[in-house]
Amino acid sequence: MRKFNSFPVAFAAALACCMISCDKSENEGGDEPEQPAKTAVVYVTGNNTETGVYWKNSEPSVLKGVSNDKFTQGKAIAVNGSDVYVAGWETKLAVVWKNGEPTALSDNTQDASANAIAIFGGDVYAAGYDGSSAVLWKNGEATVLTGKFESGRANAIAISESGDVYVAGHKNYAACIWKNGEPTVIGNKYSDSEINSIFIDGDDIYAAGYIEYDAAFWKNGEATMLTDDSFGALARSIYASDGDVYVVGCSDDKPVLWKNGAISVLAESESYGHAYGVAVHGSDVYVVGTDDKKAVLWKNGEGSTFKEDKRGPVCWAVCITEE
Repeated sequence: MRKFNSFPVAFAAALACCMISCDKSENEGGDEPEQPAKTAVVYVTGNNTETGVYWKNSEPSVLKGVSNDKFTQGKAIAVNGSDVYVAGWETKLAVVWKNGEPTALSDNTQDASANAIAIFGGDVYAAGYDGSSAVLWKNGEATVLTGKFESGRANAIAISESGDVYVAGHKNYAACIWKNGEPTVIGNKYSDSEINSIFIDGDDIYAAGYIEYDAAFWKNGEATMLTDDSFGALARSIYASDGDVYVVGCSDDKPVLWKNGAISVLAESESYGHAYGVAVHGSDVYVVGTDDKKAVLWKNGEGSTFKEDKRGPVCWAVCITEE
């Protein structure tokens, strides 16, 4: 199983076709053709001060509003073949962009946002909130995940190879995972908790967020605390690869990465820093976030600034493909 908004289905299919082709040439006794080396393509989304944007290898594309409103923000990104999908918001609208073209998911009557996106079997899934309700959208059709007298928010989505849809966030301010619409509360109802990210690796379900004021992650519902009495610490994103678990977030107003629980500070921010997204490709670890009013991508701990402005641009999410 894998998280499809990080590695699109099309890439897996292409890789399988390549493997079949190589096997055939070997069976026919011919020389195996030399395959051109593939390179990582880094997609990032966030906001360029007032306007949402996504970057492909640091080249920006603006996310225009449904009504040409410049106040937009990209919160999550997924790539399927040559198509780039971004989830986010425009003022009070939940929006999905496909190759920069926006589609509204909500009706603008109350605050709404699409916080996560995934592609599976040609269907586009987004998760977020509309008013006080957690919502899952499939191809633009909304399913409210919380009950009439419940409040909630969906922050993350992951889809298994068998097509099970996992959405994570909070229900009545307790960390919650919905599997195919059925909720499982994994947080203590007597203390605030929330999930910001979910990732599927084999049979294991990983989630990251916070419990009270401390960063935490969960593996199959069991919580591990990443900080202890660190006021305002948060875990924002999680990724599992080759037995290692990577979590990013904020601690003591600095952007941080935890690898298997061991913390690394990505920048000694003079004012404020926060890491929002993480992805792993081969031996490389990519993290995005903000540091002292700069939108930043860190590759293996080395930072590159995408945008610097006193109004505080942010990189929210990262996705890696190959070309």
